[in-house]
Order: sequence, then C-alpha cells, then structure tokens
Amino acid sequence: MTFAIAMTDLALIYLIPVAAFIVAWLALALAVYVLVRSPLDFAFKHDLRRKFEERRKLPSGARLRLSFPYVAQLLLGDNCIQAAFLYRVSHFFGRRRLHVLARAMNSFSKFLTHLDVSPYAEIGPGVAFYHGLGTVIGKGTQIGARALICQGVTTGGGPRIGDDVKLWAGAKIIGKVSIGDRAEIGANAVVLEDVPADTVAVGVPATHLIRKQPELLRESELGPFVRA
Repeated sequence: MTFAIAMTDLALIYLIPVAAFIVAWLALALAVYVLVRSPLDFAFKHDLRRKFEERRKLPSGARLRLSFPYVAQLLLGDNCIQAAFLYRVSHFFGRRRLHVLARAMNSFSKFLTHLDVSPYAEIGPGVAFYHGLGTVIGKGTQIGARALICQGVTTGGGPRIGDDVKLWAGAKIIGKVSIGDRAEIGANAVVLEDVPADTVAVGVPATHLIRKQPELLRESELGPFVRA
C-alpha cells in the first residue's frame, strides 16, 4: 500500500507540470489564433501568415488551412516562429523600458530556439527566419518588412537594412552600413560597406556586387541569386 501511494505521488509530481504546460500552450495558441484571424494589425500576424503562405506553396501544403491546430503546432514545434514570437514580446517590453522582462524573454528565447534576436533591434513585419540556428541580430539593427534571415546570420554595430531583403546562410553585416531594398547578401558574405537596392553582394569582404536583372526581379523572390 505504501509503495502504491508513493508511485501515485511520483506520478502527480510529473503530471502536474506537464498538464500545466499543455494548458498554457493551448491557451497561448488560442489567443494567437484569435488575434491572427481578427482585423487587428500587428507584426507577428504578418510573421505567422508569411510562414503559412510559404508552406501553402509547397505540394504538401495544398490543403493547408490557417486553423487553430496549425497555429498550435507552429508555436510548439517551429523554432523560427517561436523566435519571431518571443522577439516581438521582448521588443514590446523593451520599448516600454521593462528591461528586466525584455532580457529575461530574450534569454528564454536563446535557450529555446538557439537564435539571439536582441529586444532592442527593430524588425519590420513579415520576417521569416529560415532554420535560424546560430543567428544573431544585434542591438541597434534596423531591418525592414518581409526580411528573409537564414541560419548563421550575424548583424551588429547598427546596420540599416531595407524591405524585402534576403540574408543567406552565414552572412555577416557589421557596422553602420546600409542595405537597400530587395538586396541579397550571399552565403558567408561579410558586408562592411553599403549595398545598393536590387543588388546581390558576395565575397569576403562583400565587394563583388551583382545587379539583378529587372525582368527577373519577380523570379528572384522565389530563388537565390540572379546571375549578371
């Protein structure tokens, strides 16, 4: 009898936190789902909808719907969506000078997602982290709307990055440089100088600039580089 009671107590010790986690996860997912389906406009709504639209383009996503189970699945199992969400929350705290909460949320995000996105960076709506592992977006970085940020990207020193920019795997953007709209920074490129709009920058340092062909700009939104 004593053994049975001990096992029951042990089960409760483990089940209570697990149950609390499940309830908190479902409550958060429900709140996000309701807000995303509402008329309200906020940055994370664009982040999540971009992820949804990209998956719908895949052959396996033809029947995908922006449902509550889908939102719950993203918040539980997609580290890139988790990173975007936790950045938005930490940034919210940072803008209101709740620095302890902002840094605590940032630390939790680094532990959970392996992305380090400073609460004091400015990132426009519709950001898409792609894989994301090892990504560092430093304090003072300004990034426009609909950015694509791949794994291993590092920004620091206060760069200004435009709209619809693609930062491919391992790209480094250092210092107070300016990256124009629709520019692309090649994999492992190191940017130390300004990059004009509609340009691909490659190399270490990234001094080799490839001008995108105007007639292929639309196609380049779906792929990596456009050859000169």
